[in-house]
Amino acid sequence: MSEFFFNDLSIHNQFADKKAFLAALEMFKNVRTAVTGANHIFYVHRNILLRDACGVSFRKAVLMHCNVNQIKQVMSWVDKSANFLPDEETFLPSDRFECDGVDVSSSAIAECAYRCLIEGDVLLTSLNPSEYNKSPIKVIVNCSGDAECVELENLYKLPNLDKRISEIKAPIATWEVLIEQINALPSVDVSSNVIDQLAAEPFARNIAEECYRRARALSEMAQCKTIEAFNVLYVKYCTGDSWFSDSSDTEKKDFKSKLTFTVNGSKKLCPFHGKVKIRQFRIHTDKVASFGNDITIVYIGPKLTKV
Repeated sequence: MSEFFFNDLSIHNQFADKKAFLAALEMFKNVRTAVTGANHIFYVHRNILLRDACGVSFRKAVLMHCNVNQIKQVMSWVDKSANFLPDEETFLPSDRFECDGVDVSSSAIAECAYRCLIEGDVLLTSLNPSEYNKSPIKVIVNCSGDAECVELENLYKLPNLDKRISEIKAPIATWEVLIEQINALPSVDVSSNVIDQLAAEPFARNIAEECYRRARALSEMAQCKTIEAFNVLYVKYCTGDSWFSDSSDTEKKDFKSKLTFTVNGSKKLCPFHGKVKIRQFRIHTDKVASFGNDITIVYIGPKLTKV
């Protein structure tokens, strides 16, 4: 499953009349249908309702130019039932994002650029016509004083969107598919008993996708060609408030039995783990991620060190 972000900045009062505005809404609907119909996530920034359209806000333009059924439909796309941004995993208020010399920090472009920097597997969609009919969209990301240029793939033509969707990895539909896709990653495998651990847990695709992202990060670290490249990724994924960490000394002592797994026929303490906030899932591995070493996932499931 991939994440698609609708570029709210591609609504910028460019509609000459009601007909052009309604055509834009039709395109928005088609983009949303294509993305969600393929079981991918379609994010919409809350500021879309405030964007200029036909000389008024987007919300007012919808109320002015749409019939009752259209109003209900459009508002259902951008109300509380939508995947609204920003969410709990957004960037810090002090972080800044710039596109073509313009501050875009309060927009879907910023959210998409941040996810691209952290995860990589994200795409932007924009209305056509708009000022954003180009790809890639280059964003200068300044987080904690470190500036970096991120290039976002921007889809603004429906045929290109449909083609791109067809190329994306199929959504993870079961725990078994999750295990299969992780085992397909280079330098990472999953212990045979992990599927039994997951059997008692209700399947949740969002958890499965987050687990896959963390497994992909482990693969990325294990595949590094130089120690310098590995160190960069280790800092990114395994330090501070990031995806992976070791258990505390207290947890290792108090939960030793729970953190011990059978690895190659022997019992081994496996405190190094990946964290998924949803339902407090954890991914424990047989060793700390290290340069040049394959890694085995020995546990996927709820947090083991709960008091």
